[in-house]
Amino acid sequence: MNHSRYDSLFEEYLTNIVLTRSQANSIDQMLGETLSLFASEYEGDVEIYSQGSYAMGTTVRPLTAQQSPYGAAGEYDVDIVLERTTWTDAVNSLGNVRNVLSDEYSDKLDGKLRESCERVLHSTDDNTDVAFHVDYVPIKSAQANRYATRRSTNQWFSSDTKQLVDWFSGVASDNTFLPAIILTLKRMRDTVGLTDTLSSICITALVCSLYENKFSYADDLMNILDGAIRIFNAPHDKLTITLEPLEDDLADRIDAAQQQNILDFLVNAQKMLSEGFSEVNLPKLRSVLSTSFPANINDYPIELEPLRQRGWGIETDGTLHKVGINEIQSKGTVVTRRWRKFAGVGEHLEFRANTYDRQQYGIRWQVLNAKGSPDIRGNLFEAHKTGGGKNSNEFINHETERYDGKHWIKYYVYDKQTKRVVEIGEKFFVEVGE
Repeated sequence: MNHSRYDSLFEEYLTNIVLTRSQANSIDQMLGETLSLFASEYEGDVEIYSQGSYAMGTTVRPLTAQQSPYGAAGEYDVDIVLERTTWTDAVNSLGNVRNVLSDEYSDKLDGKLRESCERVLHSTDDNTDVAFHVDYVPIKSAQANRYATRRSTNQWFSSDTKQLVDWFSGVASDNTFLPAIILTLKRMRDTVGLTDTLSSICITALVCSLYENKFSYADDLMNILDGAIRIFNAPHDKLTITLEPLEDDLADRIDAAQQQNILDFLVNAQKMLSEGFSEVNLPKLRSVLSTSFPANINDYPIELEPLRQRGWGIETDGTLHKVGINEIQSKGTVVTRRWRKFAGVGEHLEFRANTYDRQQYGIRWQVLNAKGSPDIRGNLFEAHKTGGGKNSNEFINHETERYDGKHWIKYYVYDKQTKRVVEIGEKFFVEVGE
């Protein structure tokens, strides 16, 4: 069954679960500080880069305390690699990193001694209680191989996450909508409190091995759930989860009880989503996908063309920009900054988007007229010039009021190479009539 009817809802959902710009900026700031701190300490004898979800562009926005079923907000983080050829033994290398960090972040340095990193606990958002931490990971390079620390045995073990990031970049480039499914599964996992049980790298491995383009977000997701259930519904000693660039079996990190908990989660999610999609029951969908999923399907009528229909996804790497739209003519009565009211039809309106390099980026506008309008529209279109027809400047769109009711306009800027939307001009409402 094709569930493309839900694509517009999933696109809204994805914009609600990607990292916010401020969260991504916090990570970038820490990367900059680390570069300065350790490059100075090691006099250039260090290569610094991120690894893990942030480097792969699949970090999900943490649940706030209000969203969490347990009342505890989540955390987001970044793993920052400190790669050197001159690290000594594993324990001393971790201690060396800790000493450098203690000079800069003594009050924030985590007291727990972790197996392969040193952690610094940074700010907690006062409004959401969402916390942020950074893991500093020493990596030893030798003869084109990379090794991570194991504190408990004072050993280095093979771990080439840089190769993993490069590999995943190619997979994501070939599969526009794959990262979105990874984010969706992470949010589903967090919603049921399995963040520590079902690791992000395990989710990435499952999606990368099982993904097929089923031509809608819902069908992509259901296909992954079907495959994941088959994998976890196996004797514990037969469970295996691998990811091409990594040598270890990720299933070794999952004990029998955790395997059963994960399987129960997957089976319940599949059941609830299947019923929710077939019944058009959004409360059921939201119980699995979280309250970040839209609550009212009437806000997404069938006339509303999804981005996916054009082959465009949503950028998931934290760079998605959401901006307000303004009507340049400044006509009508201001209700809010993004809502103007007019007494009657016939006014000519002009809307402008941020300008991008036209060689690399494209833009499409979208108008949804009020329910009951002779032409509700909803399609994605190229900018209009005054009086109709295609505008030579696609970042300026002209409209004329034609119908009573409350209408809205928005736009999407997409990268022509990645086929993902990088900026959304959020809805501007035009209300016509008494």
